[in-house]
Amino acid sequence: MKYGWIKEIPEYEKYFTTDQRDSIELIGFEAYMVLHERFEKTSIHFSSAPIMMLKKAWAIKNKHIPYNQAARILGVSEKTIYNWREEKNLDNYNLFDGKK
Repeated sequence: MKYGWIKEIPEYEKYFTTDQRDSIELIGFEAYMVLHERFEKTSIHFSSAPIMMLKKAWAIKNKHIPYNQAARILGVSEKTIYNWREEKNLDNYNLFDGKK
């Protein structure tokens, strides 16, 4: 790799920010340098919006799974599952009294 020389510098890690060191620890030095080369001078922001849209789609697709179980799987509240399914006019059970 063309950045292998960096590792020859004593304590090279101290030249990276805390976030950069965390990223290197998560994905490895080589993968970090590939990302650096590809996105150099670019600010990268990881949005949770696509993940939330996927959670919503999953909750709607798997309407047969009870609210509490779906909420646990997706890491959201039962009310959120209820709201997502309500938006699609699915056969919801009342979240509070268990009636259809």
